[in-house]
Amino acid sequence: MKNFKIINLGCKSNRFESDSISMQLKQKGYEPSQSNSDIVVINTCTVTSKAGMQSRQEIRKALKENPEAKIIVTGCHAQTQPGEISAIDKDIIIVDQEHKNLIPSLIDSDSKHLFEKNIITGSICRDNKFRFMPSGNFLGRTRAFLKIQDGCNAFCSYCIIPYARGKSRSMEFKKVIEQLQLLKEKSYKEVVLTGIHIGLYGEDLNKKTSFTSLIKYIYKYKNNFPRLRISSIEPNEISDEIIEIASENNVLCPHFHIPFQNGDDYILGRMKRPYNRTYLYSLTKKIYDKVKNVSIGADILIGFPGESEECFKNTYSLLNDLPLTYLHVFPYSPRKNTPAAGFKDQVNGKIAKKRTFETRKLSNLKKELFYKSQIGKTKKILFEKKRDKATGLLKGFSENYILCHYDGNNELKNTIETKKIEYDETRKIMVAKD
Repeated sequence: MKNFKIINLGCKSNRFESDSISMQLKQKGYEPSQSNSDIVVINTCTVTSKAGMQSRQEIRKALKENPEAKIIVTGCHAQTQPGEISAIDKDIIIVDQEHKNLIPSLIDSDSKHLFEKNIITGSICRDNKFRFMPSGNFLGRTRAFLKIQDGCNAFCSYCIIPYARGKSRSMEFKKVIEQLQLLKEKSYKEVVLTGIHIGLYGEDLNKKTSFTSLIKYIYKYKNNFPRLRISSIEPNEISDEIIEIASENNVLCPHFHIPFQNGDDYILGRMKRPYNRTYLYSLTKKIYDKVKNVSIGADILIGFPGESEECFKNTYSLLNDLPLTYLHVFPYSPRKNTPAAGFKDQVNGKIAKKRTFETRKLSNLKKELFYKSQIGKTKKILFEKKRDKATGLLKGFSENYILCHYDGNNELKNTIETKKIEYDETRKIMVAKD
């Protein structure tokens, strides 16, 4: 019996796809393995230059550790830089985004098209069809992922993702509902809705709909579904209805992850982001005021071309003033063929690194303050299947994304329990109490 290994890099959409490929291969009789695999599938990322480098490192590592294996490379880096990958080893099999969903079938049939041609790649920008992949089994996890949308139409000046993922395409509305119900039947208590630009969901379908309409439908029939969490959603696509449903805290988790990217109007304009700092301020305050105990995270890109000290201070002051819970901070890295890569006023690397460090310090402070604000409050905690290695305690996330630990028995794994949370000064962790 042949065995396989899946190596995943990057976003939650990639993770969903990798889990789906893994599940389908197991259904076809293949065994997962960690070494000496017959087949290795590497789902790559290219959102930053570091992500691309890490993808190539994983490919080289897989070749070294699995010398007899068929190495299949797919994902965003494979889509945008197939030449760089084939230069590593001529026998690597490269599969583009359009054919990624076919990988399990191609492996199972030992397809000559796959194993002799070696490279299946074309322009993803021409693809108008959402490539359905069934929900995986998410081995060892209590939260499932469901990719309901792919691609992006925004073409921000720094971003390579539209070239790696193509235009926005959506899973059929009925199919989304079926998949959510299936995941509930599989005993998943929480599903993270994910996509590349999830706020565009439904706009491309023959029977047009919207992400808000989907959330409203799920809310109407909430007893039929697990609780939901939105992976990430653009600032200008968070509707008042979504905020209102999140405030109910009975199907949609009070947790928003929002890609601000910056907080300076000049830089936002150069990035081709469709809003300004005033909009970000008003939106965040609205969510905070309407959704009790909400957790709000933000993506921030530091060191974008033209970012002066004043621009950085504008971003920092906005983040400092807002009731944010955490920040995902990334230093800007030029991506080939994007407009920003050709901007003349690139920021010195040392300056960008210093600003990134300062912003991450702010993130740590905000997270600490948010956690302290939740002490003594009652939360609905989904306990995971694996205990915390350091403490041996059960661990799980609250609806507003606080990692909590609990001294309980294994019967509580994969259950949502209502507990009061406190802070353990000795172990520096949040703990749940009866």
